[in-house]
Amino acid sequence: IQKAGLKADIVSFGTLLHACAKLNDVDGAFRILSEMQMAGLRPNRVCYGTVMHVCSRIGNTQRAFEVLEMMEIDKTTPDRYVYNALIDACGRARLLDKAFSVLQMMEANGTKADVITFNSLISACARARDLPRAFEAFRILQTRR
Repeated sequence: IQKAGLKADIVSFGTLLHACAKLNDVDGAFRILSEMQMAGLRPNRVCYGTVMHVCSRIGNTQRAFEVLEMMEIDKTTPDRYVYNALIDACGRARLLDKAFSVLQMMEANGTKADVITFNSLISACARARDLPRAFEAFRILQTRR
């Protein structure tokens, strides 16, 4: 883009992030975020959400929590999509306590959990073969309907 004399905008970078997501390329996604910031653009919630989704799909909780930290530094409030992806990342890594703590963090920050949130928690419990915790997540869901 730059070689052609064009200036990339947030949409261009977002498209690159989406390509990284399709390839499960977490390092590439973080590189794009960095390039975006070097170009003077501030990633928005959608950009961060896309990177969180990549982390989630490969179960990389360390990088997922890095995204959350970057959002906090940038003063970008995570939305339900970001929190759900973080819960999913914890689930794929079989880190149930972290998954449940993300639910608490999410609600403490004023973001309401939805059915997808609880499905992710129940799936996390299933991956970890922890049926009692799966029922715990289900009971919490039932009390909120």
